[in-house]
Amino acid sequence: MAAATLGELARQHSLELAGDAAVRVDGVCTLDPGKPGCLAFLANPRYKKHLAATRAAAVVLAKKDAAGFTGNALIAKDPYLAYARIARAFDTSAAFAPGRHPSAAVAGGVAVPASAHLGPHCVVESGAVLGEGVYIGPGVVVGAGAHIGEHTRL
Repeated sequence: MAAATLGELARQHSLELAGDAAVRVDGVCTLDPGKPGCLAFLANPRYKKHLAATRAAAVVLAKKDAAGFTGNALIAKDPYLAYARIARAFDTSAAFAPGRHPSAAVAGGVAVPASAHLGPHCVVESGAVLGEGVYIGPGVVVGAGAHIGEHTRL
């Protein structure tokens, strides 16, 4: 997901907005220390002590925790769940280019789907079966006879 305004995120995720709807959010971060331009969350009361000093552009929190908070906020019944849904939209790790790195070692006879990604120094041993859209990351070893299901990320 490209950057979004706080107002857009509130509408997309059916959350109550407190603060400036025009604030741009381009990623997620932890509450402490927080990061300008990013969204943090507060779900555990033990971390409320970090709320006032966070550098996050906005915080997802419960209505009870929003009382007295002067920063930008998205108010949710379940802040952890709301944050997880928003964070998933910013996650670009699922995107990858299919292909095989020159240093990937693949045993003879193993069929590598055209939609698969084999990263640097990975090993695919004999008899392994790779499903469509698999991502085998750097240094991963797929053992002999292993079956890796479609769209699995290792």
